[in-house]
Amino acid sequence: MFHSFRTSIVRPGRLYMSTGKTYKNILTETRGKVGLITLNRPKALNALCNELLAEVIEAGRAFDKDPNVGCIVLTGTVLHLHTDSLVR
Repeated sequence: MFHSFRTSIVRPGRLYMSTGKTYKNILTETRGKVGLITLNRPKALNALCNELLAEVIEAGRAFDKDPNVGCIVLTGTVLHLHTDSLVR
């Protein structure tokens, strides 16, 4: 089973679970009942490519099969802060 490979990651105040699978373009973890898929191509500004999409689909299917996951969130890593929106 997919969830049998999970290992705990302890961070201050929270318990996260790693899915145990390593991907090239995404990061995956479980926070409570939430499966989190993070796009991780900062040099390409998280631009979509076939390899990244295949990884997102694979991770999404794995989370979908896990009875402990009630929702899946897709997010991206932040490369830099756009300061022009902060200057008035």
